[in-house]
Amino acid sequence: MSKLIIPDGINQHIPATSNNGWRIPMAVQLIPGGILMIGSFFLRESPLFYLKHDNDEKALEVLTYLRKLPADHPYLLEEIGGYRDRIAHERAVVRGGSGLMGYLKGALREVILPGIRNRMGLAFIMFALQNFSGANAINYYSPTLFASIGITNTALYTGIYGAVKAIASIIFYVYFIDKWGRRQPWIVSSIGCACCLIFVGAYVKIGHPAGQAASALSESTKQGGNAATAMIMLYSAFWSFGANGLPWIITSEIYPLGIRGLCGAYAAMCQWLWQFVITKTTPFIFAAMGWGVWIFFAACLALSAVWAFFFLPETKGLRLDEMDELFGFAGHQDPEMSAHHAFEDQGKLDKAEGERMHHEESRV
Repeated sequence: MSKLIIPDGINQHIPATSNNGWRIPMAVQLIPGGILMIGSFFLRESPLFYLKHDNDEKALEVLTYLRKLPADHPYLLEEIGGYRDRIAHERAVVRGGSGLMGYLKGALREVILPGIRNRMGLAFIMFALQNFSGANAINYYSPTLFASIGITNTALYTGIYGAVKAIASIIFYVYFIDKWGRRQPWIVSSIGCACCLIFVGAYVKIGHPAGQAASALSESTKQGGNAATAMIMLYSAFWSFGANGLPWIITSEIYPLGIRGLCGAYAAMCQWLWQFVITKTTPFIFAAMGWGVWIFFAACLALSAVWAFFFLPETKGLRLDEMDELFGFAGHQDPEMSAHHAFEDQGKLDKAEGERMHHEESRV
C-alpha cells in the first residue's frame, strides 16, 4: 500500500523541483530496512549450520525453540534426519575435494549429468519467459506504458497495479498453490495475460490516446481507456498466480539436496540476467514498436502457454526420488557415488528403525 500512497502523495503535495521528492521515498525504505537490521541481532543460526559443525546438541536446541516441541518428538527426529541427509549429499558431491572449491568442482560434475542438466535448462527458460511476460516492463516503465493508454496520474495507477498483484499473489500462494499445482496455473495465467494485453494493444492502436488531453478524447475513447485500465489490473491478477512466483517454487523443489543451494543461486542469477535484458531493451522495443509492444508481450505469453503445455512437468507433491524419475535421472555412473548412495539408503533405513524404537520406548 505504501507504493500506492507515497508516490501519489508526493505528486500531489511536493513540487517537482524539490529534493524532498526523492528523499522521502528513500527515507521510508529505511524503516523496514532498519527493523530488519535490528531483528538480525536476535536471529539464531540454523540447525543445518550447527549439524555441519558437528554440534548436534545446539542444533536440537534451536529446533525445539523454533518448533515448540520436545526434543524427542518424532517430527523433530525426522527433521534432523532430513538435515543429515542433505549434509551427506553435499559431502558426497565433494568426493575427495575440500572446502568451497571442492564442492563447486563436484557440483559442476553433477549439473551436467542427464536428468540434472535438463532441470538447469528448465530454470533458465522459466525465468526468461517470466521476464518477457511484460510484468517487469510494466514495473520499470509504468509511466510510459500507462501514458500510452491515456492515463495521466501514472503514479497512482502504478501503485494500484502493484497492490492488485501483491494481494492476488498472497491469496494464491497461501491457499491454492498446493491445490492447483504448477503447470495448469502457468498455462491459464499466460493465456489470460495474453488476452488482456491484446485488448490493450488494440485499444492503443485504434484510439490513439497517448499525448491527447482528456478533454480532447471522444467518449468512446474514454470508455475504451477505462476498459484498457481494467485489463491492466486483470492482467496483474492473472500474472500473480503464473510466472510471478512459480519459477521460484519449481526451482526450489526439483534439485537434489546436495546441489540445491548452488542451484538456488543459479536460479537467482537467471532471474537477474533476464531482468537486466528486459529493462535494457524495453525502451528500444517501445520506441520501435509503439502500440505493438503490447502485442509483442502478448505473443511471448502465448508462447509461454504453449511451452508449459508441452514441456513444463507437474512437480506438485513429488518426493526427491520421484523428481529424479520425472526428469530421467538414472543415477551416478561413478562407482564411488553409487556405493555412497547404497550405503546412505541403508543408513536411512537403520536410522528410521532406531527412531521408531526410540519413540516406542518413550511412549512406554
